[in-house]
Amino acid sequence: MVVIVNANNEASFDKVSISRMYIGRIKSFTTGEKAIVLQPNSMALQDQFNQYFLSRSSVQVKAYWSKMLFSGKAKPPRQLSSNEIVKQVESNPFYIGYVSEKDINDAVRVVFRFP
Repeated sequence: MVVIVNANNEASFDKVSISRMYIGRIKSFTTGEKAIVLQPNSMALQDQFNQYFLSRSSVQVKAYWSKMLFSGKAKPPRQLSSNEIVKQVESNPFYIGYVSEKDINDAVRVVFRFP
């Protein structure tokens, strides 16, 4: 799997910054532009991402987002199909998402590969 951004997005990324974006603690790229976080609607991909980046199960992540929504502190990542994530990231420099590597094209930039 890969984490992707628009090909013109020049921000830098590491595992910690990506995980913080996906739990709503970082809301912008290192370039200062607002980050809009997308995740696939595939539970298998979500499970893999949550374990690798957040060290949490999907149940724990869902409980976390319920708490954040209730408190009004943040909203969970928008869920789309992998193809839609790639299309959105291609067309908008503010999006970040993760998908299977087989789904990407040259209009996106891979910023992180993970098992």
